[in-house]
Amino acid sequence: MSRVDDSGSDMDWRSFAVPPLNADAFPLPPLGVLVDGWQAEIRKLVRELDSDPCDHSVWGAHDFLGMLHLRDIVDQGLAQLPSPARADPNRLLEAADRQFVDLTEPDDQGMLQRFVPSQPIGTAWWWRRVPKRGPVRFDLSRLDSA
Repeated sequence: MSRVDDSGSDMDWRSFAVPPLNADAFPLPPLGVLVDGWQAEIRKLVRELDSDPCDHSVWGAHDFLGMLHLRDIVDQGLAQLPSPARADPNRLLEAADRQFVDLTEPDDQGMLQRFVPSQPIGTAWWWRRVPKRGPVRFDLSRLDSA
């Protein structure tokens, strides 16, 4: 586990070990891997925007939910870093989050909650957005037409 001190000096945020969400959870990768994962998932969403929604190799709504859960874990890990150590990961996240916002729109119709009605969805801002188009949007929209 990475050393965390009050100053955050000499801290390698990329190797910071994010504690599991609960005692029964699997160990999580280091924060750098999680941030890289969020960026990679946004790139995948971009690549698949114009894909055929019937292609089972592209992401659907379940994958999108997993992506949002990953962003929750990144946020949890970031919150445990001392403030001075947050500058670099915050810069990377702000760029990735801007791209995510550009690809999505507010979920004013509650599509995510309708997709998983038996589970509460997250409360962070990314849980209030859905893709503007693409296979994930198609998957979420099918509930509206059913």
